[in-house]
Formats: sequence, C-alpha cells, structure tokens
Amino acid sequence: MKYKALLGSFCLLAGIVFSYLIGIGINGWTPVVHAKQENSQEQEKIVKLAYSHKPIIKISELKVSGKARKFDESFSEDGDWLSNFSFKLENKSGKRIVYLQVNVNFPETRATGNLMSFPIVFGQFPDIDNRSKNTPLLLMPDDTLEVSLSKDFDELAKFINGRPPIKSMRKVELEIGFVVFDDKTAWAGDYLRQDPNNPRRYINIESNPPK
Repeated sequence: MKYKALLGSFCLLAGIVFSYLIGIGINGWTPVVHAKQENSQEQEKIVKLAYSHKPIIKISELKVSGKARKFDESFSEDGDWLSNFSFKLENKSGKRIVYLQVNVNFPETRATGNLMSFPIVFGQFPDIDNRSKNTPLLLMPDDTLEVSLSKDFDELAKFINGRPPIKSMRKVELEIGFVVFDDKTAWAGDYLRQDPNNPRRYINIESNPPK
C-alpha cells in the first residue's frame, strides 16, 4: 500500500511538473511566433492605381529595387523601398502633352488627418510665366516617360514629415492628377480648356476629347 501511495504521489508530482514545463514552453514561444508574424506583415508592401474615368495615361512597368512588381499584389521589401521605386507613363491621349502631374498618394496618412498626396510634375503650363525648375516637355502620342522616386525621395520624406515615418509606409496609390496638351486644352478626369481671360484657370468642356 505504501508503495502504491508513493508511486501515486510521484506520478502526481510528475504531472504537475510536466504541465508547468508545457505551459512555460507555450508561453515562451508564443511571443516569438507573434513577433515573426508582425515582422512579416511589416515587410508587405502594395501599390495600387487610382480609378480614373476614361484614363488617357497608362501607368505600367512598376519596379522596386530593380525588380518588376505587379499592381494590387503585395510584395516584401525593406523600409527604403520608396527610394528605389519607379514606373512608366504612356501617353494614350492621341495628343501632344506639355504638362503632366502624377500624384503619389499615401492612404495610411488618413489615420492622422487628411490624405497626403505628393505631386511629381513634368513640363510647364502654356501662356504662363514659368518660373519653376521644370524643363519643357513634349510627350508625343504613345511615347513613354519613366518616373523614379529616387531623385525626389529626400523632398518626399520632408513632405510626409512623420505621418507616419516614411520607412513605415506600406501602401502607395498612383494617380494622374492634371494633363495639359499643346493646343491649350487639358484633362483632369474630364476635358477642359484654358480660360482666355485667365491662363491659370481651366474650364470644364466635356467627357470626350475636344476636336
């Protein structure tokens, strides 16, 4: 009887120790697993195209760190990914473009206020005293223009100014903002014409391109 009682006590003690060790093992490993999952999520980036009614500029050939990437599909990159970010614009308007603005939108900034959108501009407005640093542009129909964020990265980082830190950005949206043609008409979702009394003002015409 004493032997059975002693054996029973030993088994009970062993069970308690085993359960304790299992508990420590589970508790000890769980944070590590979570950390790996969080790190994996932090590396996931995605680039989307903003919807545009009857787009006249095709955005294509997205590359990050020299690697071809697809729009709307997540991929892994480090925090410097925006400094190695490029894409191409193709003129599908059938007209010659003299001014083109593409917006780089950061949806995550909505968490701390309004959406922040960084404009990248090519060319100059017609009939305006252009004092900007932009060189003249003449983008012919079906011609392409390569856009790289590397030369604008320092300015972009200052623009974001910690909303959130630039290296923590995981989502980007590309949008064609404003296009001006050599005939002084323009496009911003719909077609517009230059106000003859104020060359800085454009008046809506219609959804179809003016002839």
